[in-house]
Amino acid sequence: MISNLSHAASATARGPRADVVRVVDAIRAIIQSLRISGRAVEQQLGISSAQLYILQELAERPAQSINDLAYNTFTHQSSVSMVVSRLVDHDLVRAGNEAVLRARYEDAAFFYRADREVPLAELRSRLSRLTFTDTFTVSTGE
Repeated sequence: MISNLSHAASATARGPRADVVRVVDAIRAIIQSLRISGRAVEQQLGISSAQLYILQELAERPAQSINDLAYNTFTHQSSVSMVVSRLVDHDLVRAGNEAVLRARYEDAAFFYRADREVPLAELRSRLSRLTFTDTFTVSTGE
């Protein structure tokens, strides 16, 4: 195996190929820096760089599907699915429509509690005064 130093020295002697070697070495240095910073993120936060990337994307555009995340991160759907699965396991992301369902449940619970504060007799009297046009207005919101 040829060492980097001897490889670079022989490439310098060949002329135009030396530029290619310098570019490849620079790319290798960038990749090595990304690996080191990725390990640092993982040690500090307890999540991988891929998980951090997905979390950042979700922070910018919440409630994306796996397919949306794959498209927006230029990543294969199966890879995104695995990363999201790990985030769900760590309770950093909610699966499916859980957040939407929870919000709807909380809204329903609010109205249920509000209705319980009004005596049943009063609700009955309100219903007896309700006309057809009132029900149309209530149901359509117009």
